[in-house]
Amino acid sequence: MDNALRWGEAVKKILPNSKNPTVAFICPNSPDFICLLLGTMAAGGIASPLNPLYTPGEAANQLQDCGAELLVVDPILEPLADAALKVLGKSLPVVVNGASKSGRPNAQEVLTNPNAKMLDFKEIYVNSVAFLPYSSGTTGNPKGVKLSHNALAINAGMLSSQDFHRCKPALGDHQDVQIGILPMFHVFGVTATLMTGFYLGIKIITLPKFDPNLYISAIKKHNITSYQAVPLLFKFMAACDLITKEDLKSANSFVVGGSPLSTDVSYGLKNKAPHAVIQEGFGMTETLVTHGTSYFNENIGYCGQLLQNAKAKVVDLDTREMLPPNTPGELVLQSPTSMLGYHNNEEATKEIMDEEGWVKTGDIAIYTKEGFFSIIDRVKELIKVKSLQVSPTEIEETLQKHPGVAEAGVVGVPDDQLGEAPVAFIVKSDPDVSEKDIHSFMEKNLAKHKQLAGGIKFVDELPKNATGKLLRRILKSSLN
Repeated sequence: MDNALRWGEAVKKILPNSKNPTVAFICPNSPDFICLLLGTMAAGGIASPLNPLYTPGEAANQLQDCGAELLVVDPILEPLADAALKVLGKSLPVVVNGASKSGRPNAQEVLTNPNAKMLDFKEIYVNSVAFLPYSSGTTGNPKGVKLSHNALAINAGMLSSQDFHRCKPALGDHQDVQIGILPMFHVFGVTATLMTGFYLGIKIITLPKFDPNLYISAIKKHNITSYQAVPLLFKFMAACDLITKEDLKSANSFVVGGSPLSTDVSYGLKNKAPHAVIQEGFGMTETLVTHGTSYFNENIGYCGQLLQNAKAKVVDLDTREMLPPNTPGELVLQSPTSMLGYHNNEEATKEIMDEEGWVKTGDIAIYTKEGFFSIIDRVKELIKVKSLQVSPTEIEETLQKHPGVAEAGVVGVPDDQLGEAPVAFIVKSDPDVSEKDIHSFMEKNLAKHKQLAGGIKFVDELPKNATGKLLRRILKSSLN
C-alpha cells in the first residue's frame, strides 16, 4: 500500500493542475500495476486501462475518448504506446513501469523509493468516477463505463460476504491464495480478484498472461485455495493431465464468469476437486457482479442467485412486463454498483439505463422459484470470443474501409476453442479481392480476438429490412 501512496503523490506532481486526472494504462497484470491503479484512484484520479492486445488505432481511440492526461505503459508495450500516440496525433506525458528505451520516466523509481513522499489521505467524493473501463454495452462500439469509488467498494463487500465467498478473512496464520490471471483491464479481474482479494486479505499471485507451464507451476507451488477464471481456462484445468487431484487438494472454490460453464467441464473439475464448490456468477461492466452461487447452495448449470443489494427482473421483450419463474425474457438489473453512465455518451446511457437505474443486460434469462438464474440466449448481437466482448459493428466498419469491400455483415458462430468466432459476409466492390487479402487487412487493423476466425463468405447482397437495417439473425440462420 505504501507503493500505491507514493504513486498517488507522483500523479499529483506530474499533473498539478488536474483535480481528477484521467490516467490511462497499457500494462499486463503485475503487483506494480495494482499499486499504480490503486494509487491513481487514491489521488482522486480516474484509471482507464487499455487491453494490451489493442492495435494502435484501437488504443488511440480510447486515449482520445477517455481524455487521458497521462499514459503509463509496461516496457514491453512501449512500442504500442508510441504507435497509438502517432495515430492520436498529439503528445501525452508517458511513464514507463520499468526501464524505457526512450529515456522516459520510470515508475519503479517512485514505487521502490522509501524516501519518496506518500500521498496524504484526503476525503474523496464516493460517487465520483474512479475506474473507466471500456465496454461495447449491449450494442455498438466500445464506450467508457463510469464506475464510482462507491460501486467498487460495495461490490467488493457483496462478493466478500460470508454467505457467498468460500474464502475467509486473513486472521492469524490463515490466508487464502488465488491466482491473478484475469486481466486487470477488465472488471471481472478488478472485482472478483483484486478488490475482493484486498477486502479479505487474500494473497494474489499475479500472472501477466496465460502461459500453460507458468500457470501449472503456480498451481503446484502456491497451494491455491480459490480460482477465478473464464470457462476456457477451467476447461484446460479439467482436461490437463499435468494438473492432478493432489495439486487441487487445497482448492475450495472455482469462481466462474464471462460465459456459462458447460456441465462436462463442471463435472471434470469436481472429479479432480470434489471438495471444491463451483460458483458461477453473472455481471457486466455496466453493473459489476450482481449474481453468485453461495458455497453452501451449489447449483451447477445456473449463474447463481442475486447478491445482497442487487435487484433483478425478467421482462417480456415486447411489453416489458415482468415475467413469472421459468419464463424466458430479458434480464434487467438494478444495483448500487451500477455505472454512473457512459462517458460522453448520454444517448447510449439512456438506451441501456432508465431513470430508476434499471439496466438492460441484453441477455435472455430464466429464473426458478428459488431465485436461481440461468442465461439461455442473448438479445444483444455482441460476440463473445474467449469471454471478451466483440462488437460486430466495429468489425463491419473496419471491413468497409477495405477498398475491395462494398458491404459487410458479421455474426458469431459457436467455436470449441474460442467460445464464439466472428464470421463475415462480404459483398465485393472488387471482384479480385480474396479471403487472404481480407485477413491480412484485418490483422493490421484489429486485435487478435476480433479476427475473422469463423471465416469469410462472399455474397451478392446482405439481408436488410425496409429501413435498410442489416438483419443479422438471417445471416446467422443461413449458417445452420
